[in-house]
Amino acid sequence: MDYIVKISSAEWINHDVLKVTTNKPKGYTFIPGQATNLTINKPGLDKKSAPFTFTSTPDKPYLEFIIKIYADHNGFTNELQQVKPGDELKIGDP
Repeated sequence: MDYIVKISSAEWINHDVLKVTTNKPKGYTFIPGQATNLTINKPGLDKKSAPFTFTSTPDKPYLEFIIKIYADHNGFTNELQQVKPGDELKIGDP
C-alpha cells in the first residue's frame, strides 16, 4: 500500500546529509530498523524510488529520515536534495 506524506522540514545536517521530516499516516506502524521505499510525488520524479530506514522512533507523531546525498550521481538522492517543506513523498509499507 502507498501513502502520501507531506514534508514538514528538510534540513541540511552538513554538506551532504539531509534530514527530512514528514507527517505520519494514521495507523502507520514500523519496528526500529525497518525501512520503506520513498518516491517524490511530482510528475517526472515519481518513477524513481529508493529504500530508506526510519530514523524517528515508532512512538513519534512524525516520520524522519536522515539521508546521505550523492550530488555527483544522477540518482534518487540527487533529486531528494531539491525537496522542501510542503512537497509530498510517497511511501510504502515498512
